[in-house]
Amino acid sequence: MNRQSRTTIQPSPSLLHRVDLVLDGLMELVLLAIVLITPWLFGGYHNYFQHLACAGLSIALVLWAIKQIIHWQLKLHFCIASLLLVVLFVVSSFSLLSLPPATLKSISPEVASWYQKFLPRQQEQMEQGGINEPAPFPPGTTLSIYPGATQQALLELLAVMVVFLLVRHSLADPERFKRFAWAMVINGCLLSIFALLQKLRATGNTIYGIGVAGEPFGPFINRNHFATYVNICIFLGLGLFISQMRSRKTQYRTGMDGQRQPISYSTDSWSEILQHPIAMWLLIPIATCMTGVLASLSRGGILALVSGLALTLLIWRRRAGGRNLAALILIPVLAMGILAWFGASPTIARLEQEQAVAMEGRFSIWQSAWEIGRNFPLMGTGFGTFTHVEPVYRPAGVDQIIAHLHAHNEYLEAFAEGGVLRLLITLALVWLVLRAGWLALHPQSGIRDTGMILGAWAACVTVALHSVVEFGIHLPAIASALAMTGGFLQALSRKRLDDGDTDTLIRSRFLGLGPVIAAVFAGTLALILFTGSWRYWQSEWFRERGLLAMQQGKDKNDLDAFQRAVDLLDMAIYCAPAHARVRMERYEVEQQRLVKVEEHARIDLSRRLTAQALVRIPTSLTGMTVIPLGLFAEDALLPYLVQASMAEDLRKSHQTSWNMQAHQIRTARNCCPVLWKPHLAIAEHVPPANATLQEKDLQLYWKICDSLSAYLDRIKLLQPHRAETWYLAGQLEWLNGQRVAAIASWRRCLELSDEFIAQIVISCHQDALQPEMRLSREEVMTRLLPPSSASQLVSAAWALHPEAKEVEARKPYMERAIELLEKREDVLSPENQFIYGMALWGVDKREQGLQNLLIAVRARPLQTEWRLNLGRLYFELEKYADAREQLQMVLRQQQGNKIAELLLQKLDELQRPGTNKDVKR
Repeated sequence: MNRQSRTTIQPSPSLLHRVDLVLDGLMELVLLAIVLITPWLFGGYHNYFQHLACAGLSIALVLWAIKQIIHWQLKLHFCIASLLLVVLFVVSSFSLLSLPPATLKSISPEVASWYQKFLPRQQEQMEQGGINEPAPFPPGTTLSIYPGATQQALLELLAVMVVFLLVRHSLADPERFKRFAWAMVINGCLLSIFALLQKLRATGNTIYGIGVAGEPFGPFINRNHFATYVNICIFLGLGLFISQMRSRKTQYRTGMDGQRQPISYSTDSWSEILQHPIAMWLLIPIATCMTGVLASLSRGGILALVSGLALTLLIWRRRAGGRNLAALILIPVLAMGILAWFGASPTIARLEQEQAVAMEGRFSIWQSAWEIGRNFPLMGTGFGTFTHVEPVYRPAGVDQIIAHLHAHNEYLEAFAEGGVLRLLITLALVWLVLRAGWLALHPQSGIRDTGMILGAWAACVTVALHSVVEFGIHLPAIASALAMTGGFLQALSRKRLDDGDTDTLIRSRFLGLGPVIAAVFAGTLALILFTGSWRYWQSEWFRERGLLAMQQGKDKNDLDAFQRAVDLLDMAIYCAPAHARVRMERYEVEQQRLVKVEEHARIDLSRRLTAQALVRIPTSLTGMTVIPLGLFAEDALLPYLVQASMAEDLRKSHQTSWNMQAHQIRTARNCCPVLWKPHLAIAEHVPPANATLQEKDLQLYWKICDSLSAYLDRIKLLQPHRAETWYLAGQLEWLNGQRVAAIASWRRCLELSDEFIAQIVISCHQDALQPEMRLSREEVMTRLLPPSSASQLVSAAWALHPEAKEVEARKPYMERAIELLEKREDVLSPENQFIYGMALWGVDKREQGLQNLLIAVRARPLQTEWRLNLGRLYFELEKYADAREQLQMVLRQQQGNKIAELLLQKLDELQRPGTNKDVKR
């Protein structure tokens, strides 16, 4: 009786099994939803979509914890890949710890050296007041150069790790793997159809009617990411196809109608392949996916696809001989047929662009990544910091404005951000996953579901290959799909045909604490994922609306909109206090708000003075002949009193605002010392050395800070090849009376780019505020302008002397430019012909200059600036018909060009009936 009663109260195995099925089914549903839906949401790029994915993972973790508690034991598989993922996360998290200076220097002397270069020995202090909010991370104490970026990158890594661990240790079942593969194939096919229709409709850079930056294809912002994701779908589909095929001869059964029906089909002949039902449900969707990849014009994606197909054919031949090759060859043949019908010319043209990779700058990005890793060999600069450190090592001669979010090479990025340690862990993870599949595909391995394993292995290979030239692994849609594929591959590659399992299962209660440990661990991860992603989403939400409010304030001249923008950005900072970008945007918005405050104050002063004058008018109209002396005095002093009151109010407003601004720029610099804008903003408030300031004015400057040269030297080190930083540094040096330093900075700026030449030559040659610092014409030509730049001589001459009557003033510059051009071997190039034409025009040889400009424009018809100057010259020569033609072409190429619109307006006025101007051809 006792035994029977004890037996009845034990949990029923069938009940536990049903509960397991429900919990596993819910976890599977959550993971499938993440993998299948995120590609349609711009690949999960936005923080909001990432938060939704992390919320789903949090639910899956809770379900996993419930499962462990029900069984009252912790069940895990021994898996080196899982262990390495955890090690990677822990090692990357170590860079967020605050370390003593000696420890930091011993681990990473390069990071310690950078902190000495880019952080002051003591923090800047104001004259009075100030905000003493503690920094999110003590400045100069972490191995990560930018801890805020590392925090966010670690959250993304944690999400990928959770997906892999859930699949590897709880959901690794052949039937689930097949359902996952089916879902991926269908999703990839639908994505490809959507992308092809989008391309046929020529929607441009829009997705769902929303404009996006980059080169979108389908719902992905980057066409290369589309190719990476769909390649995974293709090879999972191929694995399904192979697993359904049978290599033995056809077997039959007798149906209800007495007819013999095939049980399985042989892959020895094309006819039987096409009779197989799976051919319709898999061949066509896979071929559609391949067509999508080919039409995406992603060279890396196409090469990864071809490499994966070649390896799949070779390995399957190694295992099954040549009998099944026809089944695999049929799919790419069908894809090429669809592409030929759709139009293969763009794809072929894309592949023929031999120099396109170099033009896109990948080699320069790789060079920067290699230099970062070489200079920070052990621990790197910190997870997620590549985009902020890369400009320091960017080679000269490439675009210095664009921000590279990633290195376009996952292995070099791992080396740059994590040093040799992270690179070795990354390579080990790739090797372990691919090795598991490779061993399972051996003919003597005894592993079942070799077709599915081959598909998963080839999918991982394509991502590993594509990661050499792309960064799609950082996109949530691709990372989650790869994590699930890798988890299934690691688990199922160890299941044998005889139902033997070589996968070591660890079941332990740890003295009854195993389930508790599992629940606490899963709950902690779920809380970190949910709250972390929610805070980043909220920060981005407030930031976007703050910038939108700022734009509304600009457009409508609305001071309240600027105040709303400031408040919203304050909320964004509260949600993500370690992000320097939001703090700098908050500083810039506050600067623009103060400008609007001054404008509104001037308008208010004008209204008050006008109202006061209107009050006096009725008094004079009453015939009053004697006006009291006090009233005269009041009228005379009122403007000065009002202006003084307004100036005092503005000074108080600036002082209150400066307290917050000083805190934001100082904290932004401390959060990420390698951002150049905070250093510039701090330098702008260094007290000028050559001016005597009153006590109230000094309150808007630092009381304690480094010298101006120290801040400007840091900016130049951080952006050594960016013309803008040298221009702004020279501007501050010029305003502070550092004439020699300013000339040197501006000359370096002009050596890098012509962009700021007009502002520079006007500032140093026509400075009305500091006449003693002006440069003479000879100094401009010899000390400021680079000695062999004819284009800058011409630009400087036109900037300084733009009027037609100033021919004599322009002549020295133009004659020197013509002399330089005539000595060049490439004087007949379109660029030099344009400069030659502008120089001849400058010395009043307009007809000769016109011929050179015509030659240049005909050789480069898309050069809008050249065509605009040609139109201006036609206008001066009174060839109005030609001028109109050129100006209209300018507006077709560049809508809203103000100079072209103004000249066309003048042409319309000149050619109205009754004018004395004749239209000349």
